[in-house]
Amino acid sequence: MRRFIGILCALVLTLSAALMAAAPVGAVSASISVSGPSTVRAGNTITLAVNMSGSGLYAVQGALSYDTGVLTYAGYSGTPSGWSFTVSGGGGTVSFLGYDDNQTKPIKGGTTIFYVAFTVSGSAPAGTAVRVTPSGVTASDGTADASASSSGYSVTVAAPLSSNCDLASLSLSGASISPAFSAGTTWYAATVPFSTDSVSVSASTADGGASYTVSGNNWLAVGTNYVYVTVTAANGAQKTYTVAVTRQQDPYYVPSDDAALAELSVSVGMLSPAFDPEITEYALYLPFEADVLSVSAKARDALAEGAEDIDGLELEVGETRVEVRSVAEDGETEKLYYINVWRMPRFTGPTESTTEETTTEPPETTTEPPETTTEPPETTTEPTTEATTPPETTAEPTTEATTPPPETTAGTAAERTGADGLLSCSFPLWMLIAAGILGILVGFGVCFAVAGRRKND
Repeated sequence: MRRFIGILCALVLTLSAALMAAAPVGAVSASISVSGPSTVRAGNTITLAVNMSGSGLYAVQGALSYDTGVLTYAGYSGTPSGWSFTVSGGGGTVSFLGYDDNQTKPIKGGTTIFYVAFTVSGSAPAGTAVRVTPSGVTASDGTADASASSSGYSVTVAAPLSSNCDLASLSLSGASISPAFSAGTTWYAATVPFSTDSVSVSASTADGGASYTVSGNNWLAVGTNYVYVTVTAANGAQKTYTVAVTRQQDPYYVPSDDAALAELSVSVGMLSPAFDPEITEYALYLPFEADVLSVSAKARDALAEGAEDIDGLELEVGETRVEVRSVAEDGETEKLYYINVWRMPRFTGPTESTTEETTTEPPETTTEPPETTTEPPETTTEPTTEATTPPETTAEPTTEATTPPPETTAGTAAERTGADGLLSCSFPLWMLIAAGILGILVGFGVCFAVAGRRKND
């Protein structure tokens, strides 16, 4: 009995092994699909995803077909990590081949194996069919290959987006705009009281696919502010409406009367003296080559009307007086600044008058003294013995005798001897006689004194 049961089990096992060997290996299961945007317009560039589904797929190959009259191949991207892919397109077909290099990252479930881009023809009319269809796609699990079921991409070209970027209405809170709103008018003005520092904008677009944004309507400053309403059409075109909102001045505000400048500068040269807000007169010296001058000015008070810049002032040779007028915030007080510009004449080189000899060499009379100052009169060198013989002309009065020559006035009394020597002495005659008598009296006095002393002894 036991032997029979053993034989029966062996037969069952043998039959089971035979059945398992005869049964086919599980078939490869794979599918491919292409997906993309639901709305396509002429001129758009669209990106499609190529998706592969399967279990344990290590390789895939095939092609995508498209109409070259509608689409143009633009490239691919995004292949799976660890896979090698080759993609080429053109002529209505995009061929691809990919495989798992190390057989470590097989496709399990659904995976995007790459992205492919196409450009829709700009002349494609609305309603034109756009199709991308997989063809001849096979997949492999490493032991067997199988054809993949496929699902392509299909859409029609939509009508072009609207370029209408007009507003249908526009208004401000607490203020009316001028002129009255019109879709074709993009510039408006409005005035708000000092107490209003912001406004709300209400608007609507003429096309439902357009949108708008508002800027500049908050934190209004005293004076003119600009509120912008920018409309963007469905196709991206833009149009801006502007409202110049004037916020009135504080009724208790007193405008400044400061008309001084903070800066005053010239395009060439340097002001003299250096700029000072309280100095109103300046000099500017320029070479002949500087024939154009620009002046820029900046008011010290930020709210002042200030001064206008002077640009491209043409200069004549000589003096040009430039006036810069600065006006204060109050619109009445002003301050005038002046720049006295001297443009030099053209340089022509040194003149002949600067090279005359008289300017470099002094006259001869300044270096050589007259002869009369270096040579003494002849009478000073003649011997005195000649003077003892008076000239014959002294006995006969002549006109020359009444006026002695200059040489005789230079002689001394000791040099004058002869018959008229005594009379021509430089001392008067009476003084000589008195001196002689005095000498005689002194001599007698001395003699009497000596005789009296001897007698007493």
